[in-house]
Amino acid sequence: MNIRINIELFFVLILLLVKLSLFSQVNEETFSPFKDDVSDGVGQVDMFSQNNQIDKVSSITSKGDVILAITNTEYPVTPGDIYTLRYFISTGEIIEYLHVSAEYIIDIPNIGSVDCSGKRFLDFKNEIKTTINNTYPYSSPQLEIYDIGYFQISITGEVKESRFIDAWGLTRLSEIIDSEKTDFSSYRNIEITDHDGSKRSYDLFKAKRLGDFSQDPTLRPGDQIRVLKSRKDISISGYVYKPGSYQVLEGECLADLINNYADGFKDNADRQQIFLRRINGTDENTVGESFIVEWENASDVFLNNMDQIEIPSLQEKLPVIYMEGAIDPNGSDDNLKEISVSQKITDTFYTGETFGEFVRSHKQNFLQVSDLGNAYLLRDGKHIPVDISEYIYQTGHPDEILLADQDKIIIPFFQYYVTVSGAVSNPGRYPYIPDRTWRYYVNLAGGIDSLKNRNEKIIVYSNNDEKQNPDQFIYPESKIEVPSNSFLYHFNQYSPVILTTFSIINGLLGREVCNYLAEKGFPIMGTDKEVDILSPLAMERHIKNFKPDWIINCSGYKDIDGAEGDWDQAFMINKEGTASIAYIAQQLDIPLIHISTDQIFDGTLKLPIKENDPPKPLSVYGASKLAGEEAIRNITSKHFIIRTSWLFGEHGKNSVFTLLNEMEKNSSCRVPYDRTRIPTWTRDVAEVIEKIISENSRKYGTYHFSSDGECTLWEFAWEVYRQASRNGLISNACSIIPGKAEEVQQLAKRPEYVVLSNEKIKNTLNHEIPMWEDSLDRFIQTLTPELLSKY
Repeated sequence: MNIRINIELFFVLILLLVKLSLFSQVNEETFSPFKDDVSDGVGQVDMFSQNNQIDKVSSITSKGDVILAITNTEYPVTPGDIYTLRYFISTGEIIEYLHVSAEYIIDIPNIGSVDCSGKRFLDFKNEIKTTINNTYPYSSPQLEIYDIGYFQISITGEVKESRFIDAWGLTRLSEIIDSEKTDFSSYRNIEITDHDGSKRSYDLFKAKRLGDFSQDPTLRPGDQIRVLKSRKDISISGYVYKPGSYQVLEGECLADLINNYADGFKDNADRQQIFLRRINGTDENTVGESFIVEWENASDVFLNNMDQIEIPSLQEKLPVIYMEGAIDPNGSDDNLKEISVSQKITDTFYTGETFGEFVRSHKQNFLQVSDLGNAYLLRDGKHIPVDISEYIYQTGHPDEILLADQDKIIIPFFQYYVTVSGAVSNPGRYPYIPDRTWRYYVNLAGGIDSLKNRNEKIIVYSNNDEKQNPDQFIYPESKIEVPSNSFLYHFNQYSPVILTTFSIINGLLGREVCNYLAEKGFPIMGTDKEVDILSPLAMERHIKNFKPDWIINCSGYKDIDGAEGDWDQAFMINKEGTASIAYIAQQLDIPLIHISTDQIFDGTLKLPIKENDPPKPLSVYGASKLAGEEAIRNITSKHFIIRTSWLFGEHGKNSVFTLLNEMEKNSSCRVPYDRTRIPTWTRDVAEVIEKIISENSRKYGTYHFSSDGECTLWEFAWEVYRQASRNGLISNACSIIPGKAEEVQQLAKRPEYVVLSNEKIKNTLNHEIPMWEDSLDRFIQTLTPELLSKY
């Protein structure tokens, strides 16, 4: 009996193993939807006889997209989706691959067709599981995403090009717009027409900024996107929390822009001085206006397309103080840092702050070469001597000074000298320059008087009166004695210093160059009316007498319109006078720096002009300056010809002074908007000349130098008004109205677009050039009402 039972159990076990083996083979054969043959068991259906089509769908599917669809509860059932359905029946496990048709219909073998339009996959999954459980209880149904469907939507309107774009179930509207938009596309009113013709509008600003994601929907098959043109693009900058460019809606005002778009003022914003720059005027006859708006009126100011808003800082209203000279603007613990060129710091202070408090807070800016004992405070044109070292180390100084707006603290360089005495034309003390021999300093003193010293006998004493080898380089505070054949001159017999740079000046730039080089400690002799450049013999005697190391020619006939009726005089000065200077420089072997102009070009290139671009002057003035350049090149090879552009500065009448006076007197100014140049501060030109001289450069040739950037005359006028208003130089409200150049009566023809390329001077001389707006800002900060009244 037991043996029989065991045999029966053994037989049942064998049958069970055979059954399981067969079922495993069936599963292996029917698991993939890409097999050509499947089991003919109950419910096993060949869903995908067109395997090539399935392979194509799978080939474009992103694995990441499938995972995202599986994990996203909002994923919608999408045409082209492929789902895997698994459940168990009495004969084994059933695996079906379900395909979503273009009509959102899914055919489920042994169950029927299901309409899944408008359903999330999660909802559809639960419905199918319920249906399978009702049909096959305890069948453990599972429905998973096997592959996702792709479809095409169309986009038209203000886009890069109208076209069809591939999308899938989780593609959002913003993804398509971000890749297809132009600079003029609106993101505030985007139309979507769905497959049944109904239209919806969406605002992506609300989605991205306010988090209203209903405004950034997922796209569906058949959607047609239409992008409209933006109607109001507004930019806002300055002291708000979210500056930038925004598209505002009709009826929105300046207050809406600041509160709802820019997220409000920062704490240090100046709410009473909001600058509004308007390209499109308030009426059809006005083009371009500027306003200053107070915050309390911002709700009454409605916005126009292309308006530009700037919110300044309250700190800009604080009084300003300058410190310049032998300082390190960046501050450093290393006071041995070598700086040979004057630097400048612009800072603000609070009412009641003292001189001592200020210099103590800036002691990290002082260097070993800072001559603190000989500093002075420049106030209203008066020099107030101050020993800064006393204020730094002594709080409560008995002569404490309250700071005033526009004070300027000058820190001289600690300057060593060399004394030259005896049989020289002009004995005296001369600034020490490293690595120079006695001959350099004797030449500064006018050279040896050959009647008193015929053998160049030289005696050199160190600063402790010990004799030195005259063939060595001269040390600081040395004394050079040139003995006379008859008697010795007293070693401390000094006379005025004769300078080693000879500058021929007249007008705006020449005076700037002379003043700047003198401030930097360079020996310089400037001449204006003392010598006539049309008298070559007088000029030659003048230059030989001073024996300069450099000649700078800033002179010229500069009346552009006047030259049209004074052709002979313009060419006489700008060509013949320049040729005379070049000839003297060549004869004496002295390098020549000559200032020329951008007016030798006609501006037809409409591109930044390089030094080797062919010149084509439109005016007599431009032709005469070009002739002067050619004369220099034919006479001497040791020359720097520097072409510059549209100069402004403090030493003569210029466009900034003219504009400020007009703005102060009038409620509007009309300035051409169709002429483009580069405004250039004379101080920047003086700096590049100083760089050439200080480095004793021999990289001769023609160079272009102007500020970086470019602007129309109207843009320049608006920037002058904005900065001058901010600095309190203008109290009058003035509209800057764009006009045309032809409206201005001028005899000489001028180029419409003349912008000089600075690349050569940047690369060859390694010289940094500021933007024109920055230079204008620094210049305007130096102006006072007294200076403006002179012009």
